[in-house]
Amino acid sequence: MKENNMYHIYHIPTVKIGVSKRPKARVKSQGFIDYEVLESHWDIDTVSKREQELQKQYGLPVDKTPYNKSYYNIRKGTTKQSLSKGGKTKRKYHGQKTTRIQVFLYESGKEVGIYESIAETARQLGLYRGNIYNMLIGRHGAKQHKGYVFREI
Repeated sequence: MKENNMYHIYHIPTVKIGVSKRPKARVKSQGFIDYEVLESHWDIDTVSKREQELQKQYGLPVDKTPYNKSYYNIRKGTTKQSLSKGGKTKRKYHGQKTTRIQVFLYESGKEVGIYESIAETARQLGLYRGNIYNMLIGRHGAKQHKGYVFREI
Protein backbone atom coordinates (compact mmCIF):
# COMPACT_ATOMS: atom_id res chain seq x y z
CA MET A 1 0.00 0.00 0.00
CA LYS A 2 1.06 3.55 -0.62
CA GLU A 3 2.22 5.77 2.24
CA ASN A 4 -0.46 8.41 1.46
CA ASN A 5 -3.20 5.90 2.32
CA MET A 6 -2.01 5.91 5.92
CA TYR A 7 -3.73 7.96 8.62
CA HIS A 8 -1.47 9.71 11.15
CA ILE A 9 -2.49 10.80 14.65
CA TYR A 10 -0.64 14.03 15.40
CA HIS A 11 -0.27 15.98 18.64
CA ILE A 12 0.11 19.75 18.90
CA PRO A 13 1.38 20.11 22.50
CA THR A 14 -1.21 21.57 24.90
CA VAL A 15 -3.59 22.30 21.99
CA LYS A 16 -5.04 19.22 20.31
CA ILE A 17 -4.71 15.72 18.94
CA GLY A 18 -5.93 15.18 15.39
CA VAL A 19 -5.79 12.85 12.40
CA SER A 20 -4.53 13.56 8.91
CA LYS A 21 -3.04 11.79 5.93
CA ARG A 22 -0.64 14.75 5.64
CA PRO A 23 0.00 15.95 9.20
CA LYS A 24 2.73 18.48 8.35
CA ALA A 25 0.48 20.36 5.92
CA ARG A 26 -2.53 20.04 8.25
CA VAL A 27 -0.67 21.47 11.25
CA LYS A 28 0.71 24.32 9.13
CA SER A 29 -2.78 25.15 7.81
CA GLN A 30 -3.97 25.43 11.42
CA GLY A 31 -1.27 28.01 12.13
CA PHE A 32 1.10 25.85 14.17
CA ILE A 33 4.66 24.62 13.65
CA ASP A 34 5.48 22.20 16.48
CA TYR A 35 3.82 18.79 16.43
CA GLU A 36 4.60 15.11 16.79
CA VAL A 37 3.12 12.02 15.14
CA LEU A 38 1.92 9.69 17.89
CA GLU A 39 0.65 6.76 15.80
CA SER A 40 -0.05 5.75 12.20
CA HIS A 41 -2.75 3.35 11.02
CA TRP A 42 -4.08 1.99 7.73
CA ASP A 43 -7.67 1.58 8.96
CA ILE A 44 -9.83 4.71 9.32
CA ASP A 45 -12.03 3.10 12.00
CA THR A 46 -9.02 2.14 14.14
CA VAL A 47 -7.45 5.58 13.83
CA SER A 48 -10.77 7.24 14.75
CA LYS A 49 -11.08 5.20 17.95
CA ARG A 50 -7.43 5.73 18.90
CA GLU A 51 -7.65 9.49 18.30
CA GLN A 52 -10.46 9.84 20.84
CA GLU A 53 -8.67 7.56 23.34
CA LEU A 54 -5.48 9.64 23.08
CA GLN A 55 -7.43 12.90 23.39
CA LYS A 56 -8.83 11.62 26.71
CA GLN A 57 -5.45 10.28 27.82
CA TYR A 58 -3.70 13.61 27.16
CA GLY A 59 -6.53 15.63 28.74
CA LEU A 60 -7.25 17.54 25.54
CA PRO A 61 -10.65 18.31 23.97
CA VAL A 62 -12.33 15.14 22.67
CA ASP A 63 -14.00 15.33 19.26
CA LYS A 64 -17.76 14.86 19.46
CA THR A 65 -17.79 13.32 15.99
CA PRO A 66 -15.23 10.56 15.31
CA TYR A 67 -12.77 11.22 12.49
CA ASN A 68 -14.22 8.52 10.22
CA LYS A 69 -17.73 10.03 10.34
CA SER A 70 -16.56 13.62 9.74
CA TYR A 71 -14.19 12.41 6.98
CA TYR A 72 -17.02 10.76 5.04
CA ASN A 73 -19.40 13.72 5.56
CA ILE A 74 -16.79 16.21 4.34
CA ARG A 75 -15.96 14.07 1.32
CA LYS A 76 -19.64 14.04 0.36
CA GLY A 77 -19.85 17.80 0.96
CA THR A 78 -23.04 17.28 2.89
CA THR A 79 -24.35 17.03 6.40
CA LYS A 80 -26.68 14.48 7.96
CA GLN A 81 -29.61 16.85 7.48
CA SER A 82 -28.87 17.26 3.79
CA LEU A 83 -28.54 13.51 3.24
CA SER A 84 -32.20 13.11 4.19
CA LYS A 85 -33.02 15.60 1.41
CA GLY A 86 -31.17 13.63 -1.24
CA GLY A 87 -27.75 15.18 -0.58
CA LYS A 88 -28.59 18.41 -2.41
CA THR A 89 -28.19 20.87 0.47
CA LYS A 90 -24.73 22.37 0.85
CA ARG A 91 -22.91 22.77 4.15
CA LYS A 92 -23.88 25.82 6.22
CA TYR A 93 -20.59 27.70 6.10
CA HIS A 94 -17.63 27.75 3.71
CA GLY A 95 -18.32 30.90 1.77
CA GLN A 96 -22.08 31.25 1.76
CA LYS A 97 -23.36 34.40 3.37
CA THR A 98 -24.16 33.83 6.99
CA THR A 99 -24.48 36.12 9.91
CA ARG A 100 -21.67 38.61 10.09
CA ILE A 101 -18.30 37.68 11.60
CA GLN A 102 -16.50 39.91 14.07
CA VAL A 103 -12.72 39.46 14.30
CA PHE A 104 -10.51 40.42 17.26
CA LEU A 105 -6.79 40.23 17.99
CA TYR A 106 -6.24 37.47 20.55
CA GLU A 107 -3.69 39.23 22.75
CA SER A 108 -5.16 42.73 22.96
CA GLY A 109 -8.83 42.04 22.30
CA LYS A 110 -8.83 44.91 19.77
CA GLU A 111 -11.40 44.56 17.00
CA VAL A 112 -9.89 43.97 13.56
CA GLY A 113 -13.12 44.21 11.60
CA ILE A 114 -16.57 42.90 10.79
CA TYR A 115 -17.02 40.80 7.66
CA GLU A 116 -20.13 39.56 5.84
CA SER A 117 -19.07 35.91 5.33
CA ILE A 118 -16.38 33.37 6.05
CA ALA A 119 -15.09 33.69 2.49
CA GLU A 120 -14.69 37.46 2.82
CA THR A 121 -13.01 37.07 6.22
CA ALA A 122 -10.57 34.55 4.75
CA ARG A 123 -9.74 36.78 1.78
CA GLN A 124 -9.18 39.88 3.89
CA LEU A 125 -7.01 38.13 6.50
CA GLY A 126 -5.23 35.66 4.21
CA LEU A 127 -6.53 32.58 6.05
CA TYR A 128 -8.20 29.31 5.06
CA ARG A 129 -12.02 29.27 5.24
CA GLY A 130 -11.96 25.86 6.94
CA ASN A 131 -9.92 27.21 9.86
CA ILE A 132 -12.36 30.07 10.41
CA TYR A 133 -15.28 27.64 10.18
CA ASN A 134 -13.67 25.36 12.79
CA MET A 135 -13.18 28.31 15.14
CA LEU A 136 -16.81 29.41 14.76
CA ILE A 137 -18.25 25.98 15.55
CA GLY A 138 -15.75 25.34 18.34
CA ARG A 139 -14.16 22.27 16.78
CA HIS A 140 -10.89 21.06 18.29
CA GLY A 141 -11.14 23.40 21.28
CA ALA A 142 -8.79 26.03 19.84
CA LYS A 143 -9.34 29.53 21.20
CA GLN A 144 -7.51 31.46 18.48
CA HIS A 145 -6.02 31.02 15.02
CA LYS A 146 -2.92 32.95 13.90
CA GLY A 147 -3.60 35.58 16.54
CA TYR A 148 -7.27 36.11 15.62
CA VAL A 149 -10.48 35.30 17.49
CA PHE A 150 -13.74 34.96 15.51
CA ARG A 151 -17.31 35.52 16.67
CA GLU A 152 -20.63 35.34 14.81
CA ILE A 153 -22.79 38.41 15.27
